[in-house]
Amino acid sequence: MIILVATGVVISCAFRYVLCWEGSKHNYIQFLSLWLILLGLVFSNGLPHSSIIDVSNQLSSKCSENSMACVLGARIAMANGDDQKALKLLEGLTTPESDQLRFLIRLKELDDSVMFEVINFLEDHPKDIELRESYAVYLAKQGKNTTSINQYQILKSHFLELGISTEAVDEKIHNLELRVAK
Repeated sequence: MIILVATGVVISCAFRYVLCWEGSKHNYIQFLSLWLILLGLVFSNGLPHSSIIDVSNQLSSKCSENSMACVLGARIAMANGDDQKALKLLEGLTTPESDQLRFLIRLKELDDSVMFEVINFLEDHPKDIELRESYAVYLAKQGKNTTSINQYQILKSHFLELGISTEAVDEKIHNLELRVAK
């Protein structure tokens, strides 16, 4: 690391003094800063994954004290592709957040028994964008394109309320409409 930092300083000095770089001290400092940021990115390549696992383990140990720690730990486990760990963290919790995560996992697994529970949950939580989108994807995978289009239309209205671009949703609706038209 020290060698790479020293190399960055030498290169930037070469630009400034040996090659008669006409840049100001401000440009020199910007170059050196960008070089250090690049080095940081190179050396931290494996760091985020290990630190995420550490955070997940810390949250897991706090589950008995705080249900939101379990929910956050489950979200991290899901992001790492460990749905079984997420389900284990959610055991015994009966919060809307824990229910949502269980439904997301079951929809991803194409569990047909979850459909009525998800419909009821979405009636109680109509602005749950994450679950509604997963439900729409689930419906499309099941070949229920018209119902999926309806869910995407609801998503689109929520996106418009929030001022979020609807291009991706419009494209999904269009693709599903093409499937229905066939």
